Amino acid sequence: MRLLFGFDVMTYNGEIPNCLHPKYLESIFSTSDFDFKNSGEGFKKYWGYDWPLYNCGVWDFMADKKSVHDIVKYQPNEKWFYLVEPFGNIETFFGGNIQQKILLENISNVALKEIQSGNGYLLINYIIDGGLGMTENNFKKIIDFTKKNWIPDHKVILIFQDFKLKENLSNLGVNYKVVDFNLALLSKSEEFRNTIENPSFSYWGDEGHDPQIGRVGKTKSTVATYQEFENNIGQNKKDFLFLCRRWKLHRLFAMSLLHKLGLHNNLVSWDKRFYSEWQETISNFLRHDNNTEFIELIKTTSSVLDVEDMVKIAGYGFEDKNLYLNSYLSLVAETIFFQDDPGFPTGYLSEKVWKPIGHAQPFILMGPHKSLEYLRNIGFKTFHPYIDESYDEEKDGYTRLNKILQEVEKFSRKSKKEKDEFLHNVKDIVKYNQEKFLFYPRYFRTAHSQLIGKELLGLDKSI
Repeated sequence: MRLLFGFDVMTYNGEIPNCLHPKYLESIFSTSDFDFKNSGEGFKKYWGYDWPLYNCGVWDFMADKKSVHDIVKYQPNEKWFYLVEPFGNIETFFGGNIQQKILLENISNVALKEIQSGNGYLLINYIIDGGLGMTENNFKKIIDFTKKNWIPDHKVILIFQDFKLKENLSNLGVNYKVVDFNLALLSKSEEFRNTIENPSFSYWGDEGHDPQIGRVGKTKSTVATYQEFENNIGQNKKDFLFLCRRWKLHRLFAMSLLHKLGLHNNLVSWDKRFYSEWQETISNFLRHDNNTEFIELIKTTSSVLDVEDMVKIAGYGFEDKNLYLNSYLSLVAETIFFQDDPGFPTGYLSEKVWKPIGHAQPFILMGPHKSLEYLRNIGFKTFHPYIDESYDEEKDGYTRLNKILQEVEKFSRKSKKEKDEFLHNVKDIVKYNQEKFLFYPRYFRTAHSQLIGKELLGLDKSI
């Protein structure tokens, strides 16, 4: 099964992202000879900011790419997709930051005409990130654009890392085809498989580079096997593993509780360099929890567990199995917890939740409402009744937070015997989850990709 992607600008070194303003072409030529995928550093140096759009390449293995002109001329009867891929901060795509309007306005007239009444489909693919910028006002800009340009709803396809987007858009009265695709699941599972199967594997390699944080140090990761998890039951462990990078409100609440319960009983990371960046968040926290001793601690000290420089790390390539083997549970604080737009809630899950799953460890998830239900819907298992997971049903963020923290405190009060018994009770769950997680890359390349292809091509209306 092959998809056909059409691009307004095709060069001798490949395609230029659709809807990229023509003013950027000269800089892409001068910095990379039109090899767009290698133009990131030069582009940022030239303009002072990152690409607003890019080509992520995740669908390349199942797609052919041609110019819109050639498709219209030589393949007029074939269904094709006008691929638009926002990069990084999606607010730029919607017209914020350095842009003045939603970037869809840069579509060519030929492509627009084919989408309106020909065999073209508008495909917006945003799987590099999620959560931030997912607001009703932003998505109304897409709706306004398609209605203004007489694009039928069935000609609009959105692929996002967001399990709530389909319902949100339906509530706005449009019937776009919306596909939830968790790239973080695919990326982390591929990383873990490579780490296990190839002793010399390093995620970042000798020339490792992340476009958003710069050069990233080469490192060798380790992954805990299920057998190691099982063999470690009964060993002395810390209660919770809590990895904190940016100081979001829900993370401060969690760290404050772990501080009250005794940081010596837990594995907790933080970096004092983030203190100045999150002053407003700290003030908001202190209005609810007057733990000034904790704030003074994280202001003046750092806690290093695996990586000392938490400013220049990403969510990939820094796995340390000992953190998971030496703690009973991960307390996972996802990117999104409290919703910026409660009427248009995001269902974004990043790489964070896949880390304990990949290391065969149970977890409590601080994420959007019904995140655990989503995990179960895609085939993973969670830990009820051994953990009271009714918190997942709570829409209100503070109610959900309080129920989560109650479970944290409840577990910390257990005896060592009870904690070890908990691990025995959930060992089949973590084994199942890890096996499914590690199998996912192979599944994606076959069954899952075929499902997405069928959905896009409309070959299977039941999906």
